[in-house]
Amino acid sequence: MHQHAFAPQCAAEESRHRTTGIRNPRLTLLALALGTFAIGTGEFGSNGIIQLFSADLDVSLPVATYAITAYAFGVVIGSPAITLLAARANRRTLLLGLIVLFLAGNGLSAVAPGIELLVVFRFVAGSVQGAFFVAGAVVAA
Repeated sequence: MHQHAFAPQCAAEESRHRTTGIRNPRLTLLALALGTFAIGTGEFGSNGIIQLFSADLDVSLPVATYAITAYAFGVVIGSPAITLLAARANRRTLLLGLIVLFLAGNGLSAVAPGIELLVVFRFVAGSVQGAFFVAGAVVAA
């Protein structure tokens, strides 16, 4: 059932791989799995340490939850925008760029001096999620 839905994308990827050649498809799937795990952990892992956000940034717990909300807004607003803008991009380049953006967003979140910047960086990290999953599904198929 799902194979029919992804048939055009799969055909495009197969023709691309015939010209570029994938050396090791298992390594590709491992990289996609690790990226998916990292993004999932970045999303849900922060929920368990929200008290640390609050204490470290010297804000109340309700204010600290803005960082969680910002990630969710990144998924809802940023992911569709990135997906639309990068629809014709090379999937490998797109996936690498998305992981770099995710790492930058999370790295900057870790050193954010205040809640305002933490919210911005969490939005950036969240905006990668949907686009990565869509591009990863096409490549994996």
